[in-house]
Amino acid sequence: MKSGASNSKKSQEGKGSIHTKTRNDSLRYLKTAIKDPLNIDSIIDRLMAIGKPNTGISTSISEEDLMDLLQTSRSIFMEQPMFLELKAPVCLVGDIHGQFTDLIRIFGKIGFPNKINYLFLGDYVDRGPMNIETITLLFAFKVCFFSVARLQETEKSV
Repeated sequence: MKSGASNSKKSQEGKGSIHTKTRNDSLRYLKTAIKDPLNIDSIIDRLMAIGKPNTGISTSISEEDLMDLLQTSRSIFMEQPMFLELKAPVCLVGDIHGQFTDLIRIFGKIGFPNKINYLFLGDYVDRGPMNIETITLLFAFKVCFFSVARLQETEKSV
């Protein structure tokens, strides 16, 4: 009985246009690449709440979420070329040095990455008291907005 059901399922998969298959394959790839279990919006919200009473990186982000974020970030960076062609206008940001509150202040005054293009030049961590929070927020924004841009590009090409 099961083999007959799987055969009919295979025959249904064979139907449909190549366009539909390509689009579905692209969307399936994006969903696995973006990792549905990684709720990036929730991670960003929790990071933005750090600094309020009883909040910190250890109480806001689980180790599992942090590892998923790091792995997703790594795959995005590995996929991108070393030389990026950016669309103007771009806000250049120099050394942050783990100053999480300064990073939040920059976003508050200039605009968050969903509105403004940023290019961070380096020295994300080393001296500030909130090194992990700083780089984690930057990685979270990278994953969030890279994934949105990639999904839009894929939908345009399909």
